[in-house]
Formats: sequence, structure tokens, C-alpha cells
Amino acid sequence: MSNQGPLPSFPTGAAGDEYAAGPYASWGRRIVPYLLDLLLVGAITVAIGAILGLASPFDSTIVRHLGNSHATTEFTRRFLHWSLLNYAVAFVYATAFLGSKLRATPFMALFKIRLARATDFGPAGYGVAALRTGVFTAAQLLGALVPFIGLAILVDLLWPLWDDRNQTVHDKIARTVVVDGRVR
Repeated sequence: MSNQGPLPSFPTGAAGDEYAAGPYASWGRRIVPYLLDLLLVGAITVAIGAILGLASPFDSTIVRHLGNSHATTEFTRRFLHWSLLNYAVAFVYATAFLGSKLRATPFMALFKIRLARATDFGPAGYGVAALRTGVFTAAQLLGALVPFIGLAILVDLLWPLWDDRNQTVHDKIARTVVVDGRVR
């Protein structure tokens, strides 16, 4: 028995549900799509940043003069802009896909896993997806500012390794699970 009450039973796939519920997704089946999604979000961020005309923090004239206080300030300003854009893109990306009918990011779908409510394995919806993503994004933002919170992000990502339902901390807060989502 978990600290959130008894474990739910797996639904058999109600009429109209295009997914058959299965076991909880393993850590390996979760982390690989997450890392691939990070790369895709990074590429989207770079494309949007280029469209918006954001100056790169890694411009060689800035990097060469990082000992100079003006160059360091400029690097920090540009890096902050890019970081905030990346967090915004990641939030919209994850919320849009996880709250949709697909219930998975493109790489989660490729690995045949999906997000579900922990109570009945039903769709999380946009509100729960936004809560789950928002908790993780807020923790990442704080982790960028406070080193120990950065360590907490690592613990969050590793939590499924010892959790009976393979949940992360942000899954527990949002009351979600990631399950085998093979389409029937």
C-alpha cells in the first residue's frame, strides 16, 4: 500500500478509450523520451529565438571577454533571455501534448508510454498537465538559482527508480502516472 492510499486497479479499456491500460512505465522508458524531448525543445527554442532576433549569449565577442564586467553582465542578460524562452517553450510543449488526446509527447508516443491520472488511468487533461509541467518547470527555474534545488531536480528525475508506481515527485503532486500506452 502506498502513502496515497491503495493502488488503483488497471481498467480494462472502456468503450471509446483508444488505449489499453498497462503497467507503469519503467524509468528507462521514461528517461529516454524525456532526454529526446529536451533536444527537440532546445531546437524549437533556438528557432524561435532566431525568429525573435535574440542575441546569443555565446557570441564569440562576449565569451572572449567574460572577465570584463560589461561582457559578463551582457552574457548573463542574454543567457537569462534564452533560458526563460526555453522554459516557456518546454512548458507549452509538454502541457499541449500531455493534455491532448495523445496524452504523450512525440517521443513518449514513440516509446509507447502516456500520461494518465493515478486514480483511474483516465486522461489527465490540460489542467492537470499544466500543473504537472508547472511544478517541474518551477523547480527547474528555482534550481537554476539555488544549487540544492538543482539537486532536488535530479532526485525528482531518479525517484521512479525506487517508487512502487514509478512516479516522479511532480507526478505525485499532480496525481499522475506514466503507463504503457500501446494503442489497441
